[in-house]
Amino acid sequence: MSTTYDGKNNGYGQDSNGTSLSAFLTSLVSNVVVWAIEIGLFIILRTLFKRIYEPRAVFPIFRFAERANLHSVP
Repeated sequence: MSTTYDGKNNGYGQDSNGTSLSAFLTSLVSNVVVWAIEIGLFIILRTLFKRIYEPRAVFPIFRFAERANLHSVP
């Protein structure tokens, strides 16, 4: 990769060389590893801290007609 100024207002980031395949694969693998660690930690912590990760209330699922009947005045 060339790091010299060529006089055409092209800075260091305007080099004609792209990212190499090995650099791309290294970045991809490292990001997948970090993602897997985060997901693993979440699964472990979710089981340890059930009070935090469980819902506080469970609401029944009503159809629209059933929901309309709940709010009607007798």
